[in-house]
Amino acid sequence: MKNIFYATILLLLLCESGFTQSGTLDNRFSKNGKAFYDEFTGDCTAVKVQKDGKIVTGGYNDAVNNDKAGFLIARFNEDGSLDESFGDGGKVIISNVEGNYAYTLTALVIQDDGKIIASGEFINPSQYYDIGVIRLNTNGILDSSFSGNGIATISLGLQDDIVGDMALQPDGKIIITGKKGASHDGEATAIYLLRYLTDGNLDKSFGEKGIVYSDIGIYLSEINSIVLQTDNKILIGGRYKSGELVLIRYLPDGDIDLTFDENKDGIAGILLGDNDYPNSHIYDLAVQTDGKIVASGTAGKYNYQMAVIRFNSDGSIDSAFGDKPGYSVLTMETGNGKAFKVDITSDKKSY
Repeated sequence: MKNIFYATILLLLLCESGFTQSGTLDNRFSKNGKAFYDEFTGDCTAVKVQKDGKIVTGGYNDAVNNDKAGFLIARFNEDGSLDESFGDGGKVIISNVEGNYAYTLTALVIQDDGKIIASGEFINPSQYYDIGVIRLNTNGILDSSFSGNGIATISLGLQDDIVGDMALQPDGKIIITGKKGASHDGEATAIYLLRYLTDGNLDKSFGEKGIVYSDIGIYLSEINSIVLQTDNKILIGGRYKSGELVLIRYLPDGDIDLTFDENKDGIAGILLGDNDYPNSHIYDLAVQTDGKIVASGTAGKYNYQMAVIRFNSDGSIDSAFGDKPGYSVLTMETGNGKAFKVDITSDKKSY
């Protein structure tokens, strides 16, 4: 693993303030608008903000400077200091769970009651990746009302099961998506969706006993994003090795929504620039109030550039969007650019 400081670099920008120029770093946050936490090394992969303004971060500690490897979840106060009321001095490490080692934390969500859910991969005794989901109480202690000990793991096959993203339904049920049986070169045998009840057990009313598999071809490369529509339909975003970006929509019960896309197969796709960008990715999804779907990611060939794509609510490309039919590519003057997150403002602008 790369030896990167696990520092949640939190850059808070003030959009409307009399204290600092719009869009500049907020010097009231930690030191010069940046909070570094470099006691551990590894990666920071997820950030969420609580209702009270506290900031929860998740990632992985690779134990170079510590004897505990695993999921590392930290909570910061609004001023950028560690919240010492959370876990052990502001941090929680999840390591070995009954012989399974926490490896990569992929996603975080925060429930309305403030409990924190994290998902990612655990390495099982056979050295393959299993899917893991944990829930913490607001003080950082594992929630024993969730799967008995606060941790639920599942293996879907004999190869690596990769977590792509996670979403929380309004009723508290948890949906996780990713790749089943992924080989080391990234190909997968199927897409999966899991839905958990609030107690950490699989929801047997969803798919086949809580699990949905979708085999859309052996050349699926990745699934990185999930978002729920207001009607509880489920959208996931990914890509094929061919470079085609794909959206798949499911009904609330886990069946593929056959009304989605012009082919009526539930799968919508776009090949940016007729494959001018063969290494393109979708990293995040958002749904506008009018039902249109915005995807952010990269348009890549030799270098990666930021890309934003918009689909109509039926899965067709919104040709009125972007400087090219349905999408825009922001070319960086130097280096690479990746749009990992997208959000929608009240006036339907994407950022």
